[in-house]
Amino acid sequence: MSYSYSQTNRLEEPHSYMYTPFQGEALLYSYRSSRMAVMHRRGAAVRLSIEPDQMLLTYALTALDRLIAATSLEGSLKFRSLLDEGSANISRQNKVDDGNMNGRAKNLGGLTIAEPVTTLDLLHALIAVQLTSDQGANTKVWLDRLVQRFEVTKKLYESYPPGFRKGEGSNTSVRLYWLFSLALCLFYARSNEIKYLSTLLKVCDLLCSLPESVLLGQIPEHGLLAVLATEIVSVQLLAEQKGVSFELN
Repeated sequence: MSYSYSQTNRLEEPHSYMYTPFQGEALLYSYRSSRMAVMHRRGAAVRLSIEPDQMLLTYALTALDRLIAATSLEGSLKFRSLLDEGSANISRQNKVDDGNMNGRAKNLGGLTIAEPVTTLDLLHALIAVQLTSDQGANTKVWLDRLVQRFEVTKKLYESYPPGFRKGEGSNTSVRLYWLFSLALCLFYARSNEIKYLSTLLKVCDLLCSLPESVLLGQIPEHGLLAVLATEIVSVQLLAEQKGVSFELN
């Protein structure tokens, strides 16, 4: 069977994921094959360095490796193996000591639902706060708001007005979807709460469905590889916990 969820451009034709039939291990195998094909094809294809996205990705790779290893050393080895196949390197820096990063993390505390929120600023803050020691309960609160909006519409908008309900502006920014996927990767790797993996799968379906021309210049080098490696290893570890075979080729 083929993995249908990323075969059509999901920016143009969002999938509702309603009444999805149960397909058992066959779905896992098709998912794995589909994702691996995307990784092999696009692992280092997007080479434009975007700041601060590239900086966030560099720190995130180290954090994800550490968080996955805390759950499973075997999972960490598989994560590194997937990155190595795409020629991505994990920085050996263990501590985030960057004024720009810390400043972005602190920006999360200044956001309020009573005022308009720019999605790019929110996502940068959500990632930065998870990469520093300055974490708080509002990380989950704000991420849950984005998850709820995405799950309802399968879209992310440029901004959200007071009340954080119906979004405004464009909903086709690939950069926003990738940053959202990175924020979800970090939160799931730390919490192992299934709802964040569920949303991550849908965001990655969207990213994998897009043609190369749409991705170009929107994601930092190895950015897609990093989130797909995290997603694949997370799915594999969860499957193995449930006694389901899921071997990477």
